[in-house]
Amino acid sequence: MIPLTVAAAALFAASFLVRPPQPFRFLALRTPVLVQEQDSAIEGRGVFVNRFYAFQGDFDEVSRRAAAELLPLGFAQVRDDRYYGWRAIQFEQPDKHRGGSVILFQDMEYKRDGSGADRRAVGWQAPGWVSVETSAVESRRLIDRVLSTARRFLGY
Repeated sequence: MIPLTVAAAALFAASFLVRPPQPFRFLALRTPVLVQEQDSAIEGRGVFVNRFYAFQGDFDEVSRRAAAELLPLGFAQVRDDRYYGWRAIQFEQPDKHRGGSVILFQDMEYKRDGSGADRRAVGWQAPGWVSVETSAVESRRLIDRVLSTARRFLGY
């Protein structure tokens, strides 16, 4: 019984230390404001993951670094407009099974709103801020799913 308790305590502690994987270098090791996960109908074992980031920065520089990284990975720039109210640049992967997209917003700051299952990211006007939303279907190993569940339970 003690080894099982030790293992459970180790997983609990690891859930604080293990951060969600950083999907792209242009995000410069930033921590997401919010991570939302749900089972994906696209892949049986996959999880559809949305990550929301917000940081102060030069939008033009961030968008140049994003394009330099995303285009060689097979993403295509599909939109550069003000449809959402803020300038938004959207990249998508043509592979529908991976479901990848990245949207960069200028002068908008994502903030966490709500609690528990109702948590969401809400955009607020904030000059000088860059917000990024990444979406993708990710395969998960058992340990990843356990740690992800623990993080959600702990409110991370």
